[in-house]
Amino acid sequence: MDVRSFVDAQGVRWQVWEVRPTLSVDGASAPGAHLKEEMADGWLAFQAPVGRRRFYPLPDGWESFDDAQLCILCKHAVPVEPTR
Repeated sequence: MDVRSFVDAQGVRWQVWEVRPTLSVDGASAPGAHLKEEMADGWLAFQAPVGRRRFYPLPDGWESFDDAQLCILCKHAVPVEPTR
């Protein structure tokens, strides 16, 4: 799994990596059976001290995106509610 790090325009350091849902032995989606259809092939997970976000669908070749491109994806990513 590639993990990238970049700093956004506000000076926040983000980490980003690819997430792909897995299937159980019977072919049904494992814990993520409730995922949106757009997330079926995976998403980018963004994490920083200020929060977490998901960008989907997973963009091809994201690993070679420059920091400015990652900042744009992060800006348009969906915030993730904190788990309790």
